[in-house]
Amino acid sequence: MSPADVVAGWRTLRAAMAVMTLAMIATAFGLAGMDPAQADSATTISFVEPTKSVSYGSDWHTVIRVTAAYDTLDTPDGTVDVFADGSATPLVAGITIYRGGVAYLSEDASAPPLAAGDHQLTALFHPSAGSALITSQTPTPLTLTVTPLGLTARATVEAAAAVPTVDLSLSGAWVKALSVPAGKWTVRVVDSENRQLLSKTVSQSAGSTTPVAVDLRDGPRPGQTVTVTATFVSPAVAAGGTLTQPVPLKITLPSLTPAQVLSAPMPWWSAGIAVLAVLISAGPLVVQLRRARRRRAAP
Repeated sequence: MSPADVVAGWRTLRAAMAVMTLAMIATAFGLAGMDPAQADSATTISFVEPTKSVSYGSDWHTVIRVTAAYDTLDTPDGTVDVFADGSATPLVAGITIYRGGVAYLSEDASAPPLAAGDHQLTALFHPSAGSALITSQTPTPLTLTVTPLGLTARATVEAAAAVPTVDLSLSGAWVKALSVPAGKWTVRVVDSENRQLLSKTVSQSAGSTTPVAVDLRDGPRPGQTVTVTATFVSPAVAAGGTLTQPVPLKITLPSLTPAQVLSAPMPWWSAGIAVLAVLISAGPLVVQLRRARRRRAAP
């Protein structure tokens, strides 16, 4: 290698070192001009699942992940609030963040369940005071689909019994998952010309599996053909269930035997007719007694 080549190589090396030195100086000055809090405080929050399907009233949960630019988040770093369908009131507030920036969302047991249908959930990260972290919101909401529970209302009539009754009961997925809901039953009895003979509303107790019995004696007459319609209403089921009402029942009540006539309780209208019949039949006797008294009083 000639002396000229050595000199040229040395110049090239010095030029490269100068460029590297200038680059390091520029980088150092650039970092010095940045706010360290801004460099380390950026956060992101997201749902692990973009969509989720659950049954109404069921115990469900989903995972939320919060990350920081240069750190792993933990419980002291902040909490998460979750909002549903654009509401300003959190669906669940103050969710704990565990090591690794993981938070678990489940429905608040003290609040009514989300109604059946599709819901858009948004999560918001609230940093703790002094953590130097920045609040962040999920860029994409979680689509939560709440599927309704089926509930079947049933009505059976014991027309041949000494006391004719309609027995009312509930069954289906709702009862299996959540128990019998509270509500109101309405029983209506009409004759062949759709004239109302009886209408009664009775309560259904929550959790009771015993059928509700409704006495039919105050309406149709023995031997009469009637249609019995029962309907069930429950505010809870309206929010998260699909209700199948009983089919109307056409029945003919049996005629009473003489023994049943004597032992069966008398409806109020029958009692009224009996009293009226007694008064009418006693009228002539009263008139005769008055005439006899007048004859005896005459001189």
